Amino acid sequence: FIIETKYDGLRLQVHIQKHKGHAVDREKYAVKIFTRGLEIVTHMYPDIVQAIQTDIQCDDCIIEGEALGYDSDNDKFLPFQDTMQRKRKHDIADAALRIPLRLMTFELLYVDGESYLSQPLSQRKKKLATVISESSTTLKLSPMSVESESAKIESFFDTYIADGLEGIMAKKPDSIYKPGAREYSWVKLKRSYSSKVNDTID
Repeated sequence: FIIETKYDGLRLQVHIQKHKGHAVDREKYAVKIFTRGLEIVTHMYPDIVQAIQTDIQCDDCIIEGEALGYDSDNDKFLPFQDTMQRKRKHDIADAALRIPLRLMTFELLYVDGESYLSQPLSQRKKKLATVISESSTTLKLSPMSVESESAKIESFFDTYIADGLEGIMAKKPDSIYKPGAREYSWVKLKRSYSSKVNDTID
């Protein structure tokens, strides 16, 4: 399995398109940010939009990730309650200063004219790594590890729980992207499952 962190934040899908010709309003890219329910919330996350202008390396792409409040002084994610304060319609600039976000990206659906929906997850991950700038402080690749032993998977689970995160996702490397459906290609292991995690991992 590909093992990833299960975050407790704001799931976002970001559509990015480079402006043709000269920059428009000094922005290189046109950006639209959607929620899981396809609500357009671009205006709520100006820090993510700003980071995309310098930290994305594509002409057109669609990425997905989880946005979380981040405390850079202590190098840790903020609790879900703090992150949710960024989901607002008013005083957005003030909230962005108080609670900066980090978008942990883990999916690539489309890039430069090519759909990746039917590509295996391992290939989507490889291509995503070329789209996100390594130097970015706001856009980050979600850490991942390929594991086959339950003891190592449990170790990752324990580490992420200790860090205050929600748990892990175990995904088959050859799984394709199916909107709204995980089936058994993606398995979620959350903190609330910890009392029975050994049986769940098996």
